[in-house]
Amino acid sequence: MPERNMSPAEVLNALASGHPVVDVATGIFRDGACRGAVATISERVIGANGAGPRQEWGMFWIIGGPGNGKTQTLLEVGRRVCDVGQSTGNNKFVVVHVDFSVGPTQVGTPSGLQAAIVQHSLAGNAPSGEVFDIAQRITLKSHMETAIGPVSLGIDVLSALAGCPVGLGTPTGWALKKGVRFARLSKWYIKRALTKRLGNQGELLELLLQWSHYVLRPTSERKMKFDLSLRDIARSEILFDLYCYALEQAGYASIVIFLDEVRVGHLELLRQLWERPLGSDIRPRHRLNIFVVCAAEKEVFNTVKTKPLLCRRLAAETEHRFYLRGPSIPLAAVSSDDFEHVRSKIQYLFELAQLPKREVSDSELNRMRKKLSKLKGKVKWDDLWRKMYKLYKPG
Repeated sequence: MPERNMSPAEVLNALASGHPVVDVATGIFRDGACRGAVATISERVIGANGAGPRQEWGMFWIIGGPGNGKTQTLLEVGRRVCDVGQSTGNNKFVVVHVDFSVGPTQVGTPSGLQAAIVQHSLAGNAPSGEVFDIAQRITLKSHMETAIGPVSLGIDVLSALAGCPVGLGTPTGWALKKGVRFARLSKWYIKRALTKRLGNQGELLELLLQWSHYVLRPTSERKMKFDLSLRDIARSEILFDLYCYALEQAGYASIVIFLDEVRVGHLELLRQLWERPLGSDIRPRHRLNIFVVCAAEKEVFNTVKTKPLLCRRLAAETEHRFYLRGPSIPLAAVSSDDFEHVRSKIQYLFELAQLPKREVSDSELNRMRKKLSKLKGKVKWDDLWRKMYKLYKPG
């Protein structure tokens, strides 16, 4: 999912192809349930995160048919959580987005889901400030600019756990006293510090050491080895707990997990987020707050309510369920209806993008409105945006 604001031309292309839109200024998406989800979820997450890690569980559902904005709503919620969280300066948190409809089929297994959550978390979270600047220097030097997420988050977490100065390669703190560049000593120093702190917690130590090996000099080979290590640990179904423990120890309070295109067959996998396998008493227990936002069709949520073991955790409070509707298109034009909203926004985007557009007559618009209104609620937002774009596109 894109993170930066799109240009007007990019927004038009996204609307024409049914992809999510990242555009704050023009107010593209108007579904009331979307706005309610953005306000409710961000307020709950930021409020709990400010109180610190206390093992809080929050479950939310974005429910709707195909083409009615589930992915768009997840995107809007994620951006608001990140924007508000960064501006308030509360405890740190990570945001994860996993789409069950794309990527390797291994995501559909218990160990695959845990590995996917950790990998997407590493890729999608890059702490700002000095940590990000240092990560940029490391990745540029290694010609691995795409690794900025796992490297910067790794620096943040590992420096806290190992008690190392954050300034990798910068003569500050301990490194200044020794009169050497810290980056040269970080490998053995981190290993010694982590071993001393974690003792015989073998899986956690292995996870962090492989992560540090990759962070210090990111290469394709080291990334492959780190990914293999994640999958190996995930097979024991403890990777998610270990990762949450590491985050908490490094000063993080919450993890927010967005799961898109959830199907009935995926529901049992979600038990991995709160259940512990046999032998879990030997593992460190974390108190990280966990918030899960699922986007799914109505039949998936209805299935949850029929499974007692899942219902208690996954059903969510009534106010945490958001049902997305399709556009409402009355036969008689109203200045504020959904058809008019889409028409005016498409026109506005063509003008912002400085692209040529057709002159559309009132009779053409009336014919389209009449045709769509006869479908009686079967029109999807994707369809309406695409049809309106084609109407105004020259040629």
